[in-house]
Amino acid sequence: QFADLGTCELESGAQLEECRVGYITIGELNEARNNAVLIPSWYGGTSSSWVELQAQLLGDDHDYFVVAIDALANGVSISPSTSSAQPMDEFPEITTRDMVRSQYRLATEVLGLDSVHAVMGVSMGGMQTFEWSVLYPDFMQKLVPIAGSPDLNGHDVALWEAYKRLFRWAAECECAEASETIAALGALNSTTSDQAQARAPGEAIKAQIEGTFTDPLPLGRAIDLIRQADAMMATDVARSFEDDGSAAAASVQAEMLVIVGASDHVVTPGPAIDFAGLLGDGATLIVFQNDCGHDIPGCEMFRSRSLIREFLRQDIKIGNHE
Repeated sequence: QFADLGTCELESGAQLEECRVGYITIGELNEARNNAVLIPSWYGGTSSSWVELQAQLLGDDHDYFVVAIDALANGVSISPSTSSAQPMDEFPEITTRDMVRSQYRLATEVLGLDSVHAVMGVSMGGMQTFEWSVLYPDFMQKLVPIAGSPDLNGHDVALWEAYKRLFRWAAECECAEASETIAALGALNSTTSDQAQARAPGEAIKAQIEGTFTDPLPLGRAIDLIRQADAMMATDVARSFEDDGSAAAASVQAEMLVIVGASDHVVTPGPAIDFAGLLGDGATLIVFQNDCGHDIPGCEMFRSRSLIREFLRQDIKIGNHE
């Protein structure tokens, strides 16, 4: 389904025209209207990607009203590749905060929700979940950021700056070299050296990289990915609190389950761990000590789903933590 929001005011002061947000609903809203779970999409992902995963995490028989939302610039919601008013490079830069504001409008203006039970997301979806925590602190009872970050560190910014340049190069050159470099960077950062060796020895990895080029990356898709990369790099929950992380944490009212992987080199876990520490009793921190890299919750599906299901079913709402 699509929500036509008209014009979306952006954090930069610019306006996003034709602000159309895609979403998928699963389950039914109960009579008390308090069982909604919002799930923003990950980097480059779509709401449809969540249909199977939410069942694995929440269970096929869950009683939640799940709203999986397409983040701005993902190719389904309004994006450089789909906008007629602001196409391609005319599409303004956005932030994860802009994504969250469009989702709040979807929830309140279109779905008529006064509150939701939880917001949950993976990777860039986790970044949006952290932004939800300070933008609309009394709108939800639970928050589950998974492999996300409240503020990208230098390693992460360097990685996404490299990806941005590679996406543009791949779209413009339409060449194997660019696509293979993107694949090599992904192999280098998405997992650990031990897991990579276990999956395939060096020669096999080399063959996989050299076999990645099939079709050129469309320019529109490249710019979609670039805009979302810029949005991730702008993530910083403390920017409305004079860069005071403690003040940002003090504003959070919902209970938070923070899940990260110690070996994650795509969204490094340090900032999420630090923010969970600032939340004190308001957060439960789970750090998976494994060699799975960014592959959470896939690599830890059994433990992740158990933790998430138990957390969401706890009928607890905590207050502000000073």
